[in-house]
Amino acid sequence: MLRTFLFVMTLAAMVAGLTVQAADTTLTLACTGNETSGGPRKSSQVINIGIIVDLQKKTVAGLEPTVPLTISETTETTISFFGAEGEWHMSGTLDRVTGSLVAFSSRKNPNIEFSLDLQCKPTQRMF
Repeated sequence: MLRTFLFVMTLAAMVAGLTVQAADTTLTLACTGNETSGGPRKSSQVINIGIIVDLQKKTVAGLEPTVPLTISETTETTISFFGAEGEWHMSGTLDRVTGSLVAFSSRKNPNIEFSLDLQCKPTQRMF
């Protein structure tokens, strides 16, 4: 009887754990680092941005204000993403272990290129 009770309690705990993991599909990140612009007027500036990674919808929001990026590959250590609209293109990776985010973006007209080298940390949404 005690053995059956322990088995049921263990099974219930395992199911509860799986439910919590399945619901935890959104990462909210606070990122800081450098944005480097290319072209004739090469410049670099420090930026602070918030990024939302939705693993269920396979999107990354916050790097480009109008277009959510698509997650192309997810492994235990990295999340790769890309996006394109018209003459704009962005691609990058997020290291899930170190929090390092590296991305490159370009537009054809006007000719603009920039790269991001950010360090991201998990955070909670304010509201």
